[in-house]
Parts: sequence; C-alpha cells; structure tokens
Amino acid sequence: MTKALGIDLDGTIIDIGPQLHRDIFIKSVSKYINISKEFHDKYLKSLSTKQKLEILNKKLNLPKNLNQKIWNEKQEITAGELAKLISFDEKICDIFSELSLNVALYVCTNSIRKTTKTILKKLNILDFLTGVICSDDVANPKPAPDMYNILTTTHGARNVAVVEDSETGVAAALAAQCHIFKVKNSSEFKSQDFQNKIKSWIKNND
Repeated sequence: MTKALGIDLDGTIIDIGPQLHRDIFIKSVSKYINISKEFHDKYLKSLSTKQKLEILNKKLNLPKNLNQKIWNEKQEITAGELAKLISFDEKICDIFSELSLNVALYVCTNSIRKTTKTILKKLNILDFLTGVICSDDVANPKPAPDMYNILTTTHGARNVAVVEDSETGVAAALAAQCHIFKVKNSSEFKSQDFQNKIKSWIKNND
C-alpha cells in the first residue's frame, strides 16, 4: 500500500496561533453570551467551533438555535483575518513538492473546508496533496480518530504517519493507531532536522 502522511494545519504548516482563534470565537459569541479567555482555554481550546458551541449549550445554557448563526459569523470573521495574515511560503511549498514524490500527503484539520482551501491556495500547495480532510468531512472532529481513520482505511495503519502540534490532534492519531510526529510550531516542521525524520520514516517504512 502507498504510504500516507497526514499533516495538521494550524501550528504545523502555519502559525495562526491559539490566541487568535480564541479571540475570534469570543468575539463571535459576545453578542449572545460572555465568556472569559480563562474559560475558553480551560474548556474549549483546540476544539472545533461546533464542539465549542455544544459545550456552551451545556455549560452556559447558550440557546442551541443560535449555534448556526454564531458559526456563520465566526467563519466570516476568520476569513477576513486569514486574508490579512496568510501569504505564500516558499519553504513550505518546497517541502510539500518534495514529499509528494514519495508519500501521499493529506492535510487533516478541525477547520472547515472553505477556510482550509483559502489557506492552502494562498500557500500554493493544493496540487501536492492527495486529499484534504476537514471538520465538515467527518461526524466527529479531533480528538476523535475519524479523520485519521480515513487514512488508515485507505493506506493501512502501519503505512500512516501524522504530524500534529496539539494534544487534541495527538489523541486523534493515537486512537487511529498512526505513527506520530509531534511538533511545537511551523518553524520546527520546516526545519531540516524534522524533515529528515519524516524522510527516514518514509524510507524505513518501505
């Protein structure tokens, strides 16, 4: 079977930063409910927008009929911020170009497809990918293993490795029985030392 590498987006390929995600979410819900940064970081960090809203439904009695409206508003704010922050990265483009010659590449993210495609187009790496798996493609986003189960079903668990920066993503990869490469940020992902680790896995896993 073909080997596959599943790569998270934020904190791995790019560094938008958890603070920005947090601030955008808090701004999105602020018309309907007030939450603190501390509350967000304790209960909502690294979760998808849908998961965050479901927790607010339970913990703070946010009316469920507001979920879709808040979700839509949050995506609009996010799109605007990303348009300002994301730009072409030659190093990332070179890495994906080289890796795509020897392994099936997937971006696996709790972001929605529209946001993800916007970022990947700006980075100019879509053509190097075998697939893009987003929160709207699975019943359960990370930390559930659904995204990575797609890869293991297609390629076999022993042939799948995953690059993740968060404990949420690592939990998903562990549950799917994937090999895991943990990074701190995109700078580490782009480093030659880290890329050598991936290349070694590809070679030794033949």
